[in-house]
Amino acid sequence: MSYVDRYPVQPEEMNVQHYPATNNTIGNDAPPRLFVLIHGFLSSAYSFQALIPELCFYGEVVTFDLPGFGKSKKTLQYRYSYAQYALTVNAIIKPYVTEKTEVIPVGHSMGGQIALRLPKIMLRPPKKIVLLASSGSIARLPFWLRTTTYFPFFSTLLRRYIRKHDVRNILHEVIYDSSIITDGHVSAYEEPLREKAMYQALAKFIRHREGDLTTAELADIHVPVLLLWGEADSIVPLKVGEKLVSALPCATLSVYPKTGHLLPEEMPKETAKAIRSFTEA
Repeated sequence: MSYVDRYPVQPEEMNVQHYPATNNTIGNDAPPRLFVLIHGFLSSAYSFQALIPELCFYGEVVTFDLPGFGKSKKTLQYRYSYAQYALTVNAIIKPYVTEKTEVIPVGHSMGGQIALRLPKIMLRPPKKIVLLASSGSIARLPFWLRTTTYFPFFSTLLRRYIRKHDVRNILHEVIYDSSIITDGHVSAYEEPLREKAMYQALAKFIRHREGDLTTAELADIHVPVLLLWGEADSIVPLKVGEKLVSALPCATLSVYPKTGHLLPEEMPKETAKAIRSFTEA
């Protein structure tokens, strides 16, 4: 797997937000803590909007839309692979990291696969890693499908396929308690889907995306990992988390009943408290 950064992203191409810590009672002797929130597929930093203020009580927070998603640029010059995403994340956080900073990647869904690749490329590996309903057993797409992405009409067909699905209905499928879904949620998740450029980027993502980390690769990650899972997750079922925790050498799994796939939206306070307990242990 190559981690040579051949496709650096310019700052003006990225939607990056930095949030300072809000708790002034954190001891001066405590090292600064930076939570790096990495969103999932067809999502954006918005998925963490309820979690951010909760985590800011325990440290600084950096969020961003990965290239191809949200408000970040959908350039066709980028290589949309997990390895390249990890390099981009590493570049994004460098301005906020000092020699004393404890970096805590928090990856949701697809973002978990990116978070798990960071120890291989960071000069100072993350102190710990948190996975929220992380993907974990998706193979690389078959060659014939990757080949079709070169056809000029592929992105148009992809757009038609995705746009025929109602965003509100999708949210009802991924969130256990649908009463928390608002018009604001629907609008935030639907807006990027209106951009034609996103589907061109998605075509390249289908072409470039590696498979999820293998059992052997997971066994080589010796950073402590916390996995948080919703028992009712229908997108990435609990069995995926159970396989991950058995493959990672230093991992623990916590499961929450009556919770779906969007833990940062469904239970932000509980998620933040679990992350705090894990990082401060």
